Amino acid sequence: MKTLRLKSILFGLIAVFAIAAVMTSCEQESIENLTEEAITENVSSKAWTQTFERQLTHSRYDAEERMSDGDMNTTSTDIEFGKDHHVEQHVGLCFKYIDIPQGAQICDAYIEFVADGTTRDNFTVEITGHDIDDPIGFYGYDYEISNRPRTSAYRNWTFGSKTWRTNKIVRSPDISSIVQEIVDRGGWFSGSDMAFVFETKYGNGTRRVYSYDHQDGSKSAKLVITYGGC
Repeated sequence: MKTLRLKSILFGLIAVFAIAAVMTSCEQESIENLTEEAITENVSSKAWTQTFERQLTHSRYDAEERMSDGDMNTTSTDIEFGKDHHVEQHVGLCFKYIDIPQGAQICDAYIEFVADGTTRDNFTVEITGHDIDDPIGFYGYDYEISNRPRTSAYRNWTFGSKTWRTNKIVRSPDISSIVQEIVDRGGWFSGSDMAFVFETKYGNGTRRVYSYDHQDGSKSAKLVITYGGC
């Protein structure tokens, strides 16, 4: 009689452990499935972006234009925003072979410069893009910068009171709206060139950066664009 009772208890314990093992297995599988779903959802929702950089590659791709008579300078070793020897001027930059697809979503964009000398004047320039599919550089013709059609998108760059010192790296404000308008053009294609115009709008003064013609061109302007899923 005791033997039968012990067998009954033993079988009961075995059944309990078996049920617990099945439940644990099911819970583990459920957790694994939930984890896989969470990972898949996180990967699919994560934004993919890519950053493209292009530095000026030739003397013809940065230039200054005197606003008073349209006279052009394409060989100066520096570029002055605002005034050069008390004369206001436009600045033009053209970056070659921009490898960004037509209609790509632009997340961020700016132009990077290296300061030439100490300057601290406070004034504002307006940045626009050359509103054309594939612009050319600057060949020295009068009014070659100001006569170019420009994007409706623009960005003001106010220099404020912060001092620029020699070899300090400075960046323009975000110009992604300008770049977006250009790459959204129907005739834009990956590998087109992209040009920008800087025009003095408010205030008085000079901010100076190195041009391509300074030494080996390594301190010339650089265009940086991030695009993708944003």
